[in-house]
Amino acid sequence: MILGIDEAGRGCVIGPLVICGYATDEEKLKNIGVKDSKKLNKKERERLKNILESIGYYDVIIITPEELNKMMNKKNLNDIEIEAFKEIIKKFINKFEIEKVYIDACSSNLLSFKRKFKDLDIEIIAEHKADDKYLRCLSSLYNS
Repeated sequence: MILGIDEAGRGCVIGPLVICGYATDEEKLKNIGVKDSKKLNKKERERLKNILESIGYYDVIIITPEELNKMMNKKNLNDIEIEAFKEIIKKFINKFEIEKVYIDACSSNLLSFKRKFKDLDIEIIAEHKADDKYLRCLSSLYNS
């Protein structure tokens, strides 16, 4: 199985920070023709959400603006996001045989970003715009 992780609503003023992990068999994902949910209309996102729920598993972390503001007194937004990514990865690797994790990186320093996950002993593929490139990061489906 592969796991994709993405975030939506990265601002602490307007709404919550939503981070979603979605795991499925890579072949099943290819067969349904997944593409970036930002390029779909609401009806298409809803249809795709139903299909994805039937072929995989997801977990969502929602951090309210109030919680985010409190957390940002001690950490920056990237570190908060990375902690949530790691929490989701740990949940999935404890339940499933995850081969790879695809993450839409929240940092421009990819080497430093990937180092934050070295304690997890799993292949991490982290890139900017990974949601466009790999078509696996799906949190915006659960924030629509």
